[in-house]
Amino acid sequence: MPSAQFFPRGLAVRGGADFTTDLNMSAGGVDVAISVASSGTDLVSYGVHYFSGTTATYLLDAPEVGRSVHFVGAGATGTTHTVVCDTTGVLYMSSSGSAAARQFAGNGGFGLEIVGSSAAVWTVIALRGNVVFSSST
Repeated sequence: MPSAQFFPRGLAVRGGADFTTDLNMSAGGVDVAISVASSGTDLVSYGVHYFSGTTATYLLDAPEVGRSVHFVGAGATGTTHTVVCDTTGVLYMSSSGSAAARQFAGNGGFGLEIVGSSAAVWTVIALRGNVVFSSST
């Protein structure tokens, strides 16, 4: 029988003046980076980004192939969090590949998972709640 694997716990990473990143202890033994973003923040292209508070706009780094990123909105209805691709030419695609967009806006409570399918395309894997994609920037 294989021996049990243990992971170090209690590690916290602080990500600068505009947002805080902590490591979330998950049941599977894998730590997931969670950021609580502030308006204008440049979001990294991995982990979980949690949005709450007032309406704001964020910039998302370019995708890395195979790496996923999750967005969770916990704001009140009427509170919109817009995420724009930080790199020109990068697009969000629907899972069917039929629609492309430069930004998305989540209103109130929402959830979105995307994965980098190329260096220039984020593909939508899962979507819950009120999320609207747009080609304008």
